[in-house]
Amino acid sequence: MDSKKINAHAGETKEFLKKLMDGKKMDASEMLFATTNLMEFVKDYQELTGKEKKKLVEETIKGYIDDIDDDDNDKDLLNIIFEKVLPVAIDLFVDVARGKYKFKHIKKLFVCC
Repeated sequence: MDSKKINAHAGETKEFLKKLMDGKKMDASEMLFATTNLMEFVKDYQELTGKEKKKLVEETIKGYIDDIDDDDNDKDLLNIIFEKVLPVAIDLFVDVARGKYKFKHIKKLFVCC
């Protein structure tokens, strides 16, 4: 993994996340929202591999948590979510986008929507 290539995009990716979050604190649902939007944002970085894009998204969110959230208890919880859930969520989002999972019966599951 080439950290120089990742760092070359860190500034613009961080600015994108700042605008997206508009000063809001990060929580679990915002983390997933931010993740999907960042994945869409970095997808066109052709010089980065998939793993490098994933690392860029992770580092951007981690940096936002460190910069914006000042409550240590919240930060501890977010770091647990970040470490345990975010990498798996990114992989799942990629698999869904590639068509690995089909949701044929989604209307039957959520008839109220």
